[in-house]
Amino acid sequence: MQKPTIYVKFADSNTTYQLSSNFMWEWPLFHTFDKKFSYQQLLPPTQIPYRNEPTQSVDGTILHKLLEELIIEVQEGKKVFTHFTVLKNRMLGSKWRTGNLVLKCKDYPFVIKLFIETPQSFVKPFKKGGLQGFGSFIMHLACGGINRHLSGFTRIKNLLTIQALITENHQWVHCVDLPRKWFWIPSHNKELIITGNNFESKNLHIAIPSIYCIIADAIESQKATNWSSFKKRALTTFKLCKDIQFRIDINFNNFIVEPTTKKIVIIDTEHLPTLAGMTRKPQNIKGILSFAWFVLKNGIRNIIYGPLEKSGKPFNIP
Repeated sequence: MQKPTIYVKFADSNTTYQLSSNFMWEWPLFHTFDKKFSYQQLLPPTQIPYRNEPTQSVDGTILHKLLEELIIEVQEGKKVFTHFTVLKNRMLGSKWRTGNLVLKCKDYPFVIKLFIETPQSFVKPFKKGGLQGFGSFIMHLACGGINRHLSGFTRIKNLLTIQALITENHQWVHCVDLPRKWFWIPSHNKELIITGNNFESKNLHIAIPSIYCIIADAIESQKATNWSSFKKRALTTFKLCKDIQFRIDINFNNFIVEPTTKKIVIIDTEHLPTLAGMTRKPQNIKGILSFAWFVLKNGIRNIIYGPLEKSGKPFNIP
């Protein structure tokens, strides 16, 4: 049997890059990006009230202009930007200029997560550098997950699902919150065209943005002051993750206490089962260590036996 193979190119180019692997699955690669849904979540061109100061607002067209300038500066290879402060940098060097940046707007209370991918970088996970590059390879190819560029498309849809779960839960409804998030693509965005052969379905084809941003409310953080409070928050975080069906990573940094409201705010809503190739539902999870062990076992099973469902659809996708 021939290996599943993807062919990736820019929409305006005939140069195609290829990747073959027995560990690539159809669903994560070809069904994660929902174009109709994403375009319904676009940054509005109207006034956007601030989260904690609703009497103040910024026009969405202003943010759009600042983001367009940001893209130009990134593509020019700049590392310091006019309107944004870098919070986290996972961009590659001048040769590739791919990866992602987390930035905070200097003049407005919003955080930006920028994603950039090319056909070359999409099919060459080892080129993404160091331990992160190796981790990306293990997650993306060996365990049936996806890369960060694709997983970014899960953030808003997963946020809305989590909001619905929290609303139905009396324990969390008054003490857990999430920031608003919007989708944005530049005016002159190039599409990546991905075509697949030797998967379960035939004629697989999808076009995704090569550059896009997720815009979110900026959230101030109240740090744990001692070991006791840290341990309490860790236990609370695990219970919350379990109640929302392990839809996000049990990473302490993804859950912050907002000083003004004292609520737990979930700031990172990347869909963990899609990212990690979790096609099997977690069972008998009693703590963070047992969940980590489950994720490891799930990856090993994926490598040896393949996904629970042949398409690689995550366990908690409707």
